[in-house]
Amino acid sequence: VFLYEAAAQQTGRTNLADIRRGGYETLQARLNDDPAMQPDFGPSTVGKAGAVVVGARGPLVAYNAYLNTADVSVARAIARAVRASSGGLPYLKAIGLLVDGRAQVSMNVINFRETSLVTITEAVRAEAAKHGVTVTETELVGLVPQAALLDAALDYLGLPRSTRTLILEQRIGQATHDYREIIFE
Repeated sequence: VFLYEAAAQQTGRTNLADIRRGGYETLQARLNDDPAMQPDFGPSTVGKAGAVVVGARGPLVAYNAYLNTADVSVARAIARAVRASSGGLPYLKAIGLLVDGRAQVSMNVINFRETSLVTITEAVRAEAAKHGVTVTETELVGLVPQAALLDAALDYLGLPRSTRTLILEQRIGQATHDYREIIFE
């Protein structure tokens, strides 16, 4: 059993990718050769089931940007430029993929409060422009914290965080415990 992110008990265990590097096929060799790879719990031998990795972290936002090209090398170059591991934006993991004939920058936002969706989108757009392409659309995969979207709206509009107290549905919800969207039709 390996612990990672906020659950990590050893330095160098915060990034899940570092633990998973090489996959099941290389795990036993890594356990034999690297003292830093000893598990937090259990034996240092790999059975047929492999290993367990347990972590604790805030919510991850899966966010993708589609480009107006099918050239996956462009998406890979953009991903390399914006991701934290290559010196790009902190708390961002990114890879370039080809999805349904379109190049996609597929991203995991590890901490949306430190690196906002607006910051990420603008960085991807700027890198795309360097390659002569544009971002045609973005998408969220799975659930997203409301705060991530609200922060993005406030950042984009240049509004202070205190603007949150002015959101109609939030104020009504605080009084009535009903936070449904108000439809004005």
